[in-house]
Amino acid sequence: MCRKLTVICQRLTPYGQPISDHFYTFEDLKVPCIEPGSSACRAAVCEDQNFQNPPTLCAGIAAGLHPQSELCEGICTEALKKYGEALWRVNMRGVRQKGWKAWIGGMFGVKGTSSSKGV
Repeated sequence: MCRKLTVICQRLTPYGQPISDHFYTFEDLKVPCIEPGSSACRAAVCEDQNFQNPPTLCAGIAAGLHPQSELCEGICTEALKKYGEALWRVNMRGVRQKGWKAWIGGMFGVKGTSSSKGV
């Protein structure tokens, strides 16, 4: 069966070793295997598709909290939810072609924000 998406955060020890303190597993976001729906998929022995899932930095530690505190875990869990959704979107749908210029142009109703002159 295609597995549930799990994302983790990491921090570095004083010796430079990465440690994962927090994780979040999505119930509704699945990492697809190479043969979705097959008997190998249902038996959970099928390989996953090429799905990029790097760890992210711990948001709670970035906010200056102790990694074992409940507040740090809560902040990190909320950040991991957003990170996981964005990660899943990029892996499943690809990176959007429109950048910030198209977004700004759309806000002001401008069509064709780029020109051949680079202005």
